[in-house]
Amino acid sequence: MRRHFNYTDRITMKRDSVNVELQENGQSCCVEDKNLADYDFPPDAQLFLEIYDRYAFQREFLGSFSSFKRKDSIKISELISREALRYRLKLVDKTQGRILGEAKGLATVSSQQPDSLLPFQLDDLTNLVYEVECSTYEQPLLRVNQRLLGIDIEWIVENDPIFHALVLPAVVKKILTQIVLDDAILEINGNKWQNLWLYFIVNECHIRQPPIEGEDEETLDDYETTLKDWINDAVQAFCYSHSFIEDFETRYKMVRENE
Repeated sequence: MRRHFNYTDRITMKRDSVNVELQENGQSCCVEDKNLADYDFPPDAQLFLEIYDRYAFQREFLGSFSSFKRKDSIKISELISREALRYRLKLVDKTQGRILGEAKGLATVSSQQPDSLLPFQLDDLTNLVYEVECSTYEQPLLRVNQRLLGIDIEWIVENDPIFHALVLPAVVKKILTQIVLDDAILEINGNKWQNLWLYFIVNECHIRQPPIEGEDEETLDDYETTLKDWINDAVQAFCYSHSFIEDFETRYKMVRENE
């Protein structure tokens, strides 16, 4: 199981330190203090919200650490994909410009619709059809080759049973491996993206929660094997709950009949 270490002096802040709410159908957002009082930063430290996707970035000054409560109507750049919006919060020393604290992968609330567990974005992937990105602090993102726009790839990603059956099992397996093995997160309750994914898998796919280390007498290697077995079972349950085999077969027969 991989371990992660912080070699800097900056403090890793909780992703629920502030609330980010999307407004105007994703054209703007507001930010509100939620748990900043949990931290002991200098009162004059500068607070920034960073909004970005893979190719575009903007930074908004929110105010000083001691005075910030809420900022409304932050316009989001048109260059940033609404399908792949990401947010992080930074506390910066006013005199030295040093980053004192950072919260990555901020969750958002939208009055229009909930965030997708797996947003997708069209990108230049050269010869790859798709690629999935996920890390400890960043929500998973499915990147799809923009060269496929000519075959209506956006509709295919959202609706095509063949694409779903061939692509999503591998995507889900990579995401669950990141959560359970790399990040060592096993709890389904919480507001991290990992908790939301585990809640979905356990409740929507009707599978048990990931096993907790020490529940049975086993070595560390045995426990890692147990977690890998759970991941494989979860992927199978995901496929079964979405009827991938049946939908793939039905769709493929329709395609062959129309040739």
